[in-house]
Amino acid sequence: MNVTFETRLPLTVPVMPLDGHVLLPMAATPYRVSDPRHRRLVQDLLEKPADQRWLAVPPRLPMVAMLERPEHGESDSAELAEVAALGLLTVATPLDGGEFIIVVEGRSACRLESAHFTGDHQTPYRMAKIRHLVDRPEPLVDSRASTATLIQAYFCLCESFGLAADLAHNDQPEDDIGLVYRLGSAVIEDPSARALLLSERCPARRREQVLNQIIDQMAFAMRERLLGKDAIRC
Repeated sequence: MNVTFETRLPLTVPVMPLDGHVLLPMAATPYRVSDPRHRRLVQDLLEKPADQRWLAVPPRLPMVAMLERPEHGESDSAELAEVAALGLLTVATPLDGGEFIIVVEGRSACRLESAHFTGDHQTPYRMAKIRHLVDRPEPLVDSRASTATLIQAYFCLCESFGLAADLAHNDQPEDDIGLVYRLGSAVIEDPSARALLLSERCPARRREQVLNQIIDQMAFAMRERLLGKDAIRC
């Protein structure tokens, strides 16, 4: 995402934390909305033009997931709570009882400035001022080479399991950052691991996190004899 596009995004957006799930940039995820405050949020967003239905989705991790990661201290947990994915509401299908099935497309990583949280009877959900997170700079040649290696590993994983691997997604530019996030959304299911990926500002470490997930899945499949004899070629 370039700076020109970022400057067109709103500085204050509604906040919709979702239990046990972390939205990643470049990922489109469906949700079932049942909380009355979040239903009101969806209704208010639907009154806006389609290109202005922005919302922030911060991690709200299960307590068990946080307790299982003792290597991360309290300060790390507090930092994760301030990070969110800026998303665009693209689909909202009403259900019986006032609930919705929605689809949110992650666009970028941002930080919520808690001093700007508000909430009242007219607006029962929270509003927060956001600040876009910028990655640490790295050489473009190294970035593309490392991303190509990561994509090759992902294709190998999909081929081994007989899965279709398609990185095309709407008209989004296929830049290195977007590709890595989309690979991460495909191979990382654990909410706490997704939260660490969302908050990581070093592109090299972010690629390493995704690659480790791919390696772990391949290793598990080999240990459990889930792959055919001719499946492993990488």
